[in-house]
Amino acid sequence: MDSLKHLTLISDTGLMLFHTSFSAKEIDEVLISGFTGAITSIANQLGDSLKRIEMKDQTFYLHPFENFIILLATSPNLDEDYITLRLEILQNSQSLLTMGTEDDLEMLIDANNELHLEIAELFEIDNLNSAEGEFDFDIDEEFEFDFENDSLFEEVMRELDKLA
Repeated sequence: MDSLKHLTLISDTGLMLFHTSFSAKEIDEVLISGFTGAITSIANQLGDSLKRIEMKDQTFYLHPFENFIILLATSPNLDEDYITLRLEILQNSQSLLTMGTEDDLEMLIDANNELHLEIAELFEIDNLNSAEGEFDFDIDEEFEFDFENDSLFEEVMRELDKLA
């Protein structure tokens, strides 16, 4: 579906937990997640909530649940009911919940891969950029991970390096 642009799972504190892109145009997912956390906190302090942000060329749908926010960027002409239904289904994904609550790195890798496949099926995407082939996880006896294009794992690895 060409109308989808990006999907990001953000903690209620603004920490990006998961990101996938449906388009070739790059986006700074850390900047987006920080902005989303900030604007959501402002709305909460005002006793309100934010459902979407409309721009000229895209719409950001914010779907809060539990301690998370799913942020989906689409082109502005996409049917809102289509989006809302799929976000409600996605919030019940065990893979999504694992991404936000699990500390075990191998389980996070499995959940990440499963979540990409679930998103591809749910939004009827034939070729999701990160669903197959772009992630190259290589686990050796020393538990070193080789990965491409996933800032969550880059952040986890930076934290593991600090502990070493």
